[in-house]
Amino acid sequence: MLKLEDFGITLRRVTALVWAGAACAIITAAVAILIYCLFGIGLARIAKKCGDKKSFYAYLPFLRYIALGKLAPGSEKNKKTFSLLLPVLCAAQFVILTVTYAMLTVAAAGLVFAAENKPGSAIALSALYKFPVAYCIAAVIITAVIMLATKAAFVICYYGAFTAAMGKTAKATLFTVLAALCCPLGEVLLFIASREKEENAALAEDTAADAETQADKE
Repeated sequence: MLKLEDFGITLRRVTALVWAGAACAIITAAVAILIYCLFGIGLARIAKKCGDKKSFYAYLPFLRYIALGKLAPGSEKNKKTFSLLLPVLCAAQFVILTVTYAMLTVAAAGLVFAAENKPGSAIALSALYKFPVAYCIAAVIITAVIMLATKAAFVICYYGAFTAAMGKTAKATLFTVLAALCCPLGEVLLFIASREKEENAALAEDTAADAETQADKE
């Protein structure tokens, strides 16, 4: 009689895997919460310094994209457009991804059922699974287009945020490129950029105070 131990499945290994999985889940959740908070704090600082009266949007799950969109470079009209475009693209991406995954699941199930049937009935079943497969291809193409548009909008908004914090410098461009390559990294860099502006402002104030003191002594 076969036992689980014959396949290397023991209580100790299962327990270790469960604890390892739980630890990974906790660490992942903690990192995600940390990045979320850093992004919110950095975005709120930059938005407030740019005159946004609703900078608290940066702490809210969906409205933060409105605050980020307002930092897009260009005229005031472009900022208003991006403040609505970015959240709309994010919502559209979520919806289309959900629909595409559902359609792919249905198509895969149809293919499996068709493969398990006899050759005589495969022709009739092929009409059932080719129809959703054609729509799956269209859904994948639409999903790719929306994801690229969302990515491009994020890059533009990140560039506006970084330049608002650090000016049109090479460092702002570098941060934008890194944000385009890795979105979580961009959220952390936004926090770093907001701190850098504060440190520069404090340094400028100290320098001005020292200059005034030196002038008084003279």
